[in-house]
Amino acid sequence: MNVIHRDRCSHCNKMIYLHNVMLVCNLDNRVFHSSCLNISNSSAYELMQHGAWKCLDCLRSLFPFYDYFIDNDNMYKTFNYCVTCKKLLSPTKDVMIHCSICKNTIHKSCSLNFLCTKCCHTIDNDEDSLSSVLTDHFNPFSNLLDNDDEDTQDLYLGTIAKTILDSCKLITIEEYVSIVSSKSTIETPISFFTLNINGCNSNFYEFVATHNLLAASKTMFDFYCLLETNIKDDVPNDYVLPGYRNINLFGISNKKKGSGLTIFFRNNLNFTKSSILTKRNKFFETLGGILSGNNRTYQIILFYRFHSADFSKFSERFFSFIDSIASQPTIICGDFNIDMFQTDIAGPGFEFCNNFLSKSFTPLISKATRVAKNSNTCIDNM
Repeated sequence: MNVIHRDRCSHCNKMIYLHNVMLVCNLDNRVFHSSCLNISNSSAYELMQHGAWKCLDCLRSLFPFYDYFIDNDNMYKTFNYCVTCKKLLSPTKDVMIHCSICKNTIHKSCSLNFLCTKCCHTIDNDEDSLSSVLTDHFNPFSNLLDNDDEDTQDLYLGTIAKTILDSCKLITIEEYVSIVSSKSTIETPISFFTLNINGCNSNFYEFVATHNLLAASKTMFDFYCLLETNIKDDVPNDYVLPGYRNINLFGISNKKKGSGLTIFFRNNLNFTKSSILTKRNKFFETLGGILSGNNRTYQIILFYRFHSADFSKFSERFFSFIDSIASQPTIICGDFNIDMFQTDIAGPGFEFCNNFLSKSFTPLISKATRVAKNSNTCIDNM
């Protein structure tokens, strides 16, 4: 395999690709995405034509009083500074994250529940908002258990589902590492890491950095399931994970984003892609395979529902597919784009859960999987 060398942006530490507009400091030769500097593409092209652009650090070394002549409020947004502590961010020395709401880059040590100080203050205006990110959960099975007319089998499955959803916890990667490392044996025989990567071209190496953190403490997952990869069949790529093999459902050729699935699995697993479990229509796409071992087989399915899919038509097609494969032990994970917090009895969330329960499937996630400025949603599940 030919190794492709790519520079990393000195602001966000992500790879720079051919389609990215970049600026190169003509003093220290560091490279930046123009978007990371809030510089438009046209302005970046003009600067590079003159060949005289200098990064902020070099300007400071040349002009000690440079900071007194720029807008301090705007400086922290434009250059590689933490918006909370106002100190320089170093890709090689600092652990950095993006604020879950405003997406600005901050030191991890400056964050509170993955939020910058400004967004924490914004949420604090509504006393319950920050706590709701951590405590909101859905459990539509309580009403089922209160109904004496329900079938015994439904009550049994509902009891299991309620127990699982009540025990769901929201933890960080570091907390996961600490929990797993402290146990002499792993209770779960199969482990999954599911991520809507929103384009491998932009975010794959950030995902690899997360995997490397897990690998350093020997707490890697058996399966890494990536959605919205946007990987095209006719475009060469170097998306590999050492110690893992992978199967793909390539992105739709004429669709720029919002399609494509990849499953990475450990080299020692007996896992093969299944054409029966791999499907795509205008409502959803699935990538599936068969996991064999210890005289048992499991069907593993990664699922993505397209945003614009009509719910009733999608539901009919999807559960027809589920009916055809539900006779075998099956694990389905992915992005359903149905908010499970909206589980009133007339809503799609309740209908979706109820349909799954009728096929003897139990959801495992009850906490928010997406956090935005004005809402928390649970649209990803397993």
